[in-house]
Amino acid sequence: MVCLPLLNFSGRMPLAGGQAYGCLPLPTPTVSIASSSSGAESVATKKVVLTLSAASALNVTVPFSLSGTATVGVGADYTATSSPVTILAGQTKTTITLTINNDSLDEANETVVITLGTPTNAGLGTPSSSTYTINEIGRASCRERASNRA
Repeated sequence: MVCLPLLNFSGRMPLAGGQAYGCLPLPTPTVSIASSSSGAESVATKKVVLTLSAASALNVTVPFSLSGTATVGVGADYTATSSPVTILAGQTKTTITLTINNDSLDEANETVVITLGTPTNAGLGTPSSSTYTINEIGRASCRERASNRA
């Protein structure tokens, strides 16, 4: 909210009888998430950026959920930053970090879908979800090529 002193009709003097103020609400900033992307399974981490449309005087807390075909957890396909994340007052960005497990399993490409929940002290912008595709690095095809050469 922005409040300014009101002036008389001449525009020079405050209104008689004391100072009066007129207040206007500021637009509410919105949070959005980076576009979908992909990377090799050998990538150690992927930072997915959340952006606030304008800096806020308040901390903005953003809950999120994880889904997709990849499994989350220690020893699984990936681990992730805990929900919620916070964009600090005066800042416009934060990240959700995915730590990719470069396992030795032969498997298809897998996805991590990050869906933003309703933020505190901001609105939800677009996009509000992002898919990160973990590309299998092709161990099976490497072994097949090696055995075909023998």
